[in-house]
Amino acid sequence: MEDIEDQERLVNIYNNLLIPSLKLACLDFDMQCKVLPHFVNVPHEVIYSFEDSYMLLAQLIDGGLLSEKVIACIIRVHYAYGKL
Repeated sequence: MEDIEDQERLVNIYNNLLIPSLKLACLDFDMQCKVLPHFVNVPHEVIYSFEDSYMLLAQLIDGGLLSEKVIACIIRVHYAYGKL
């Protein structure tokens, strides 16, 4: 039963944190401004949204939810954000 709960938790992280943060990062700046609340610092919010999900990347990898190609792309995004 615990394995099912762990897998559901990982799927939840994937669907509710990682995917939305990547979708947000892919939008152009004008669209990011439209989808985020007016009171946030848009560039920071985009980066923080991604970084929050990135912190859980190891769990997603251990759960087998990500391919090697996807992992490599996510790490490249993280590296690029680190240079900002």
